Amino acid sequence: MMLSRLTHPIRCVPLRIMNAKSQVRRLSFKPNKSTGNSNKIAKEEANMTRAEVEKISESAKAEQKFWDLLVPERNIGFTHPFFWVLLGGCVGLHFYNGHLTKEREKEALEEQEIVKRAEKQLKSRLAAQKLDPEKVQEKIVFRMSQRVKWALKRDAAIQEGNHAQESAANQRIDAINEEMMKLEAQLNSGGNPQ
Repeated sequence: MMLSRLTHPIRCVPLRIMNAKSQVRRLSFKPNKSTGNSNKIAKEEANMTRAEVEKISESAKAEQKFWDLLVPERNIGFTHPFFWVLLGGCVGLHFYNGHLTKEREKEALEEQEIVKRAEKQLKSRLAAQKLDPEKVQEKIVFRMSQRVKWALKRDAAIQEGNHAQESAANQRIDAINEEMMKLEAQLNSGGNPQ
């Protein structure tokens, strides 16, 4: 395996060149080109006047202010007062929303209780309501007049041969007869509804 590495042209040439260059670099004390450029920049910076330095620092500060205004969340940390205001606002909204949901639930329960009370009152009023015998008699007379009208309609439908109107009239007459029987029973029992 070692022999194949040494004889293979692609594998062995870069290793030999790299090893040779690293040895040369270790032994040579020549300044590197990249360090020479940094020395030139350092000399140029040393030759700058105080006004130029202040101008550069002012432009850097202005650029920093620009970026701070453009991206405000860059400067917000735990020590920034806006962070604590924002945190307090979030916590306040959380508890306020919880309070609103509780109030809505209470209102829904109160509405249900009001509806139940109204239904109970209506049932108790209907149960306690007693009709006068005169009113019961008036209702019976009214139902009799309705029965006569529907009987005339039924007779007209029989003469025309309209079976649908005849059956509808018969159903209505039967319903009126049932109501009249209930009213007569109520009148006979002393006015109490059954």
